[in-house]
Amino acid sequence: IVPQPNYSDYKYVSYYNAEEMEDKFRFMLHKKYRKIILSNPNNPTGAYVSVPEIEDFLRSGNELVVDESFIDISLTESSVKLVEEYKNLLIINSFTKSFSIPGLRIGFTIGQRSKEIEKRAPSWRVNSLAYYLISHLDPKEVRTFFYESKMKTKELIEYVSNAKKEFKVYKTVAPYFLAEFPIKVSTLNEKIVKYGYFIRDASNFIGLRFTHGRISLRRDIGKLLSLINKILTTSQQ
Repeated sequence: IVPQPNYSDYKYVSYYNAEEMEDKFRFMLHKKYRKIILSNPNNPTGAYVSVPEIEDFLRSGNELVVDESFIDISLTESSVKLVEEYKNLLIINSFTKSFSIPGLRIGFTIGQRSKEIEKRAPSWRVNSLAYYLISHLDPKEVRTFFYESKMKTKELIEYVSNAKKEFKVYKTVAPYFLAEFPIKVSTLNEKIVKYGYFIRDASNFIGLRFTHGRISLRRDIGKLLSLINKILTTSQQ
């Protein structure tokens, strides 16, 4: 099962006899599903499944792959502590999202069966620049960076929750949130791009429409919200 909306490349597992399932932003780990690929927190919705829910599912013996690419900078707990006890859990993570370095494409897996995956992986899957970066990371600095990032995410989520909005915002624990507007995201982008803003059109995610957009939490999020409110209020007059 691949609950949708989700990271777009996961839809290709359907070619390997997996199933796709559309869900309205909150996915429950039903034990009737034998294999599930789950993004936690979800991209683009920011929703999440708790560690107790994950452990309860794992006790059934069913297999679970959890993509935690945003976990280190989000307000939720990693399920990595369950790996030692449950062979049926595989965790995927990535420096790409946590450190905002998409060009390097550094990812890794954690699980009792990681070595099985390694046998099937390409020989040259990490370039020399990525190796250099990994070898020069300071664990203490990394922990400090993640802590500060979580605090920043918490602060901005609270700000967005309390701010006046002329559009719908879905609950999130991630450094981004999903919004639904009364107009198309493409139309809104035409009006805000000249101010240096751009909203990620989420219509290419299964289950979402042209009015859904993902917005990253930045320090100037207040200015963006005010700008969007002004545009939407004017367009409705």
